[in-house]
Amino acid sequence: MQRKLAVAGASAAAVALIAGATGYYAVAEGKEDRAAPSSASSASSVSLTGGSAVTVAESGISAADAIDAALAHTSGSATAADLESEGGRVYWQVDIVPDGTGATLWTVHVDPADGDVLAAYTEKDAEDAAQARTALSGASTTAREAADAAAAKGRVTSVDLAADGTPSWSVETASGAGQRDWRVDLTTGTVAAEPADD
Repeated sequence: MQRKLAVAGASAAAVALIAGATGYYAVAEGKEDRAAPSSASSASSVSLTGGSAVTVAESGISAADAIDAALAHTSGSATAADLESEGGRVYWQVDIVPDGTGATLWTVHVDPADGDVLAAYTEKDAEDAAQARTALSGASTTAREAADAAAAKGRVTSVDLAADGTPSWSVETASGAGQRDWRVDLTTGTVAAEPADD
């Protein structure tokens, strides 16, 4: 199974927040109840994956739209967009590697109802940043384009850069037929069913 490059993933973000190594910024006016976690216990639940039918139904903003909103806030290349839930609230979590050579990575939370940016935080990880840039260096299909391509298969709930082996986009969709996993080619944008795990 390919390792998904989860830049600023759940455990890494939690550890960084607890250690004080991560900058976290609440940016949405009038949405104080969705401000940044203020304790280690809440920080560890930043990235709990949603995925129920209710969660998908609550999202009026598509994965592609969430990526657009996040990139309008923080420029760079999106490496992941996942529909998440915390404490009964649903949000898109978009991971971004900025252009250049720095070690800073961004995670942006986007309101699934209206596309507002709720919060954004940074993490320093030179290895993950370099790995993402290397995987995307020859890519002609962005995370947004991968989400659009896979949307024909169902409601996209997750887009992640799979950086091991031959890099590709790993996409999850939900539909009446259930949840499915897809692989989107970084060069051609071709969508193929993800091989079953052994």
